[in-house]
Amino acid sequence: ITGSIFSSQFHLDEIVNKDNFISDFTVKGNIEYHQSKQFIYKLGFEQKTMHGKYQQDFPNGAVDVDARRYLYTVYGQTNWRPNENWDIEAGLRYDYFDSPRDYQFIDPRLSAKYRLNETTNLKASAGRYHQYVHRIPRTFFASIWTTTDQYQKASEAYHFITGFEKTLNDVYQIEIETYYKKYNSIYTLNRFLVTD
Repeated sequence: ITGSIFSSQFHLDEIVNKDNFISDFTVKGNIEYHQSKQFIYKLGFEQKTMHGKYQQDFPNGAVDVDARRYLYTVYGQTNWRPNENWDIEAGLRYDYFDSPRDYQFIDPRLSAKYRLNETTNLKASAGRYHQYVHRIPRTFFASIWTTTDQYQKASEAYHFITGFEKTLNDVYQIEIETYYKKYNSIYTLNRFLVTD
């Protein structure tokens, strides 16, 4: 069981009054089955309750948003060690996000590590990820935090990572990574948008 809370307030006399609050409460668990030295299976679940609130008063207008969202996740993962040098992990994650517009995603993940010797490893991983909480940065005021809904899609990311790691001794280790990440549905505030 985990949880977090973020809250910010900005009040400037009677010109601008802004309150932003977001919290999440998470229950999760998993189970592992060790079939042999070569195969390990893992199944898990996660249920997250998010509460977001944004209120702002300004001359000739107001914004008042108060919403609860729910994320339900199940995942499965297999770890395969065909020999002493290879460690391969593959998995699938299913998300169901309950909001005025519901979202469902299946996200694949794959990683591999190859041991060149006792102190040196090569590794690579790839996967698709989704996020349902959005930070909308602003220049002078605190950022706005909100959740995915019928107006804002879930953020999506594709990660491709390769790396090299070398253990020097009991205290020090060197790790070098290169990565490519592609993001979709990242939001920013348009300060020049005019509405009626």
